[in-house]
Amino acid sequence: MQTITFLQFFLFLGLSSRHPSFACVKQCGLQKKQRQAAPGLFHLSLFLLCFFGATDVGAQRIGARLGLGITSPAVTYQPNPYSELSAESNTGLVLGIFTQATLSSNWFLRPAVQLAFKGYMEKYVSNFSPNSSRYSSTITYLELPLDFIYAAGAKGNGFQLGAGPVGGVLLNRDAQLYALKAFDLGANVLAGYQTPIGFSVHLSYTHGFFNAAKGDAFLTKMKNRFTALTVGYLF
Repeated sequence: MQTITFLQFFLFLGLSSRHPSFACVKQCGLQKKQRQAAPGLFHLSLFLLCFFGATDVGAQRIGARLGLGITSPAVTYQPNPYSELSAESNTGLVLGIFTQATLSSNWFLRPAVQLAFKGYMEKYVSNFSPNSSRYSSTITYLELPLDFIYAAGAKGNGFQLGAGPVGGVLLNRDAQLYALKAFDLGANVLAGYQTPIGFSVHLSYTHGFFNAAKGDAFLTKMKNRFTALTVGYLF
């Protein structure tokens, strides 16, 4: 008989938030963009919950991870005769929890729930002045990666390689930043090493598939690119 994991409990809460009794969020100061993110989170949570309910996975363990990432988004601006805008890399934290489920002796399923503080450095250069200025913008996503991991050693230890889809729900952005879509989807690849006592280190890269910008008078396209180095512990 399968036991309910911490992740399944989290997903249950995500599904419960769609119940009519939670309708008061519209009157509780929640911003319109945050309310629009709810359907995307609901559908992603429903998919993962159904997946776990239908998959007879083996032993499951809970872990936590923390790391630092570099954001290098692919950004396209509208042409401007008065100035030039460009996007540069920026750094941000990533932290979350994950569960590792055994599929076979060397294959594992690792869903996660994490906060990723993304964003980028924007450079502004006026066509009428040699001076330039930079602005740092932070974008916060709630991400749900679903990685399939191959481990060289027993019980998931040793060198690891993995990949899988990752969905992201926009939680917060700087007020000066352009309008962004509430939901993002991409793919994640990673490589790392896990010790027998549960400590691990991983280098991962997340590649956004779709345009995260809604498009306005200045910004026409932004695709998320995020490289992170994390350390974790499996309980």
